[in-house]
Formats: sequence, C-alpha cells, structure tokens
Amino acid sequence: MKKALFPVMALIIVLALVSALVGSVGAAVLGSLEILKQDEDGAALYGATFVITPDPQDTSGTGQLTVVDNGLNDADLADGVLLVEDCVVHGSREYTVTETVAPQGYQAASPQSGIKIPSPAKVTLTFIDETTVVGGEALPVNKVGVYAPWIGLAVLVIAGGVVWLRLRRRST
Repeated sequence: MKKALFPVMALIIVLALVSALVGSVGAAVLGSLEILKQDEDGAALYGATFVITPDPQDTSGTGQLTVVDNGLNDADLADGVLLVEDCVVHGSREYTVTETVAPQGYQAASPQSGIKIPSPAKVTLTFIDETTVVGGEALPVNKVGVYAPWIGLAVLVIAGGVVWLRLRRRST
C-alpha cells in the first residue's frame, strides 16, 4: 500500500511545481511611476494633485488614477515626491499625467503624455510650476499670506463704516 502512495504523491508535487511556475510566468510585471514637483528654482513643492490616464494599476487599461502629494495613492511621504507603485506594465500602453491641483501660489504645469512604464523599472517625471502673477508682481505664497489679514481688516472697517452711516441717517 505504501509503494502505491509514493507515485501519487510524486505526481502531486510535480503538478504543484509546474502550476507555481506557470502562474509566476503569467503574472503581471509591475513597475512604478515617480512624479517630482518643483518650482522654477528646483525646490520641492508640496500639495499637488495629479491624474494619470489610463489607471496604471488597473489591468484593463481603463479609468484614471488620482494621486495627491502625501495623501491618496502616494506611496512616498516626501514633500514634492509622488510615487505610484504596482503599475501594471504593458509594452504598448501610454499614459498621460495631468496636474489638476497646483500648490498654492503656483500655476499648474502642462500635462505630459506618451509616458511608458518599462518593466520593472521606475519612470521619473518632473513637473515645474511657475509662481502665480498677482497685479503684475509674482508673489510667493508667504507674501500673499502676510497681506491677507490686512485686506480682511480693511474690508471689515469699510463695511462697519457703511453700516454706521446707514444707522445714523435712519435715527435723524
């Protein structure tokens, strides 16, 4: 009885090994896509959102993937570096990466298209944003933040003066 069991066990082991080898050959090859977000001087910018079309993590090649710096679908927690891992590599598939939300005080960079992700390498894209021009002067984010409270205070004083004048005219 023991001799009859040996060929059956050997056959099961061989079939399991063949199945494992065939399964690993048919599995998807994965790459990654890294997006660097910088200003004109090469400094990293935080807070950008990108949309990648088609979704590189979807095997069907449809839909889109939204990536938020240090948030949704970002595997890297460094400011200005967005990393999308587990991208399914297809030899002929091309991707378009579009910046949908630029960091505060900056204009979104132009989309980049025709991007291919080789196997199993990492593709790195760099998006450079220009500062937003306000009243003919390019203001960095910190300068806009300094002026905002003063503008708010001026609006409150003017609105208060208008209300006071209206109430004064009604009483007389």
